[in-house]
Parts: sequence; structure tokens; C-alpha cells
Amino acid sequence: MFETLGYPCEHGLAAARENGTPIESLVDVFYSTDYWRKAYSGIVMPVPDVGEIDVSIELINSELLRPQASQGADRPKKRRIPSVGETVRYKKPRNGRYRCGRCFETCHNRATCNFGIP
Repeated sequence: MFETLGYPCEHGLAAARENGTPIESLVDVFYSTDYWRKAYSGIVMPVPDVGEIDVSIELINSELLRPQASQGADRPKKRRIPSVGETVRYKKPRNGRYRCGRCFETCHNRATCNFGIP
């Protein structure tokens, strides 16, 4: 946890307390008050009010248009469009042929098979 956030976990704090190590020495320098003072010692420019911003007349008089294209009302595609250089292998289509799992003939499935049913 220290490597990512710069301060020890609760187990590390408990071990430091048992050893008598000052906890301030275990915290990264980015959390010190001196570091924060140096970060904000420069001039911070305030954001101007909306009335003080200079906007050109062409921009004020221009007509806002909606976007050119929008998503259609159709359902989304099942297959995504592959990126450049990406090879994608899809399953082969079945060509409309069904094979029964009971008699292994084509053009019907197990639910509609009459083979072997009295």
C-alpha cells in the first residue's frame, strides 16, 4: 500500500507503534505541510465572471446546429467492428440445415422427430 499511496497500512502503523518508530517518518513527503505550502505558494489566477469574457460577435450571432448524425432506433449490432490489423474468427453459419440429435437426419430437430416414437 505504501508504494501506491505513500502511507503505510494499518498493520504497518501497528508495528511502528510497537517498535516506537515515529509515524510521521513513514509517510511520504508529498503529505507534508511544507510540500503543500510550496505547491500553493505561486499565484492562483481566479476564473473570470461570465460577463467579463470577451466573445466575438460572429460567435454570438451564429446559429447552433444539432449534430449531423445520431444513433438510429435499430437494435445494436451483435458483432462489433474489428480494429485495423485485428483478426477475428467467427463461427461458421449453419446454412439453414438442422440435424436431429435422435435420428441424425437433416431438416428437423429432436423436438419434432417422429423416429422411434410409437
